Amino acid sequence: PTVSVTDGTVDEKGLVDGSGEVANPAPNTDNSETTTGSFSYSTGNDTLAKLEVQDKDGVWIDVTSAGAHVVTGTYGTLTVTNTAGVYTWSYTLADNTLNHTDTIAGGDGDSDRGTADQVFDDFATRATDSDGDRTDGDGNSAGETLRISINDDGPTAVADGPLTPAEDTAVTFNAFANDVFGADGVDTD
Repeated sequence: PTVSVTDGTVDEKGLVDGSGEVANPAPNTDNSETTTGSFSYSTGNDTLAKLEVQDKDGVWIDVTSAGAHVVTGTYGTLTVTNTAGVYTWSYTLADNTLNHTDTIAGGDGDSDRGTADQVFDDFATRATDSDGDRTDGDGNSAGETLRISINDDGPTAVADGPLTPAEDTAVTFNAFANDVFGADGVDTD
């Protein structure tokens, strides 16, 4: 048998504290923390006996039966749904990750967020047919790994001035009040 999956991409900016949600205060205006896709399989002249997805701990989760099945990833939750033999999936990013490695904004020739700075939540998949034949299930074949790309969110600073106080007048203002920190928050130290 063979199994193949469509990959997906999510954005930290869609999280509750992400820059996409903060930019528009109405609830759930940026749903980019969730993505969807599908599985396809071929069993030749046999039938599908089992479709499995590996969770973050290496445990194979049987998603064959009808209904929704939850598979826990490193950074989010994959829900696999079987509707009359058609397998679809939905992935929702649980929280921001600090594992992104590109922290230089423009200095390295690209951005420090979005597609220029991704981490991945990978899910190995395997199928078993009615004869007991199984895809190798090692997760090394691109067609057998569901890859969720997680785009980094980042801060956006907004100019605070100009301020023109009267001479000898104390001035107090919050330099961060008009900035958007993004899903990773801010380190004010």
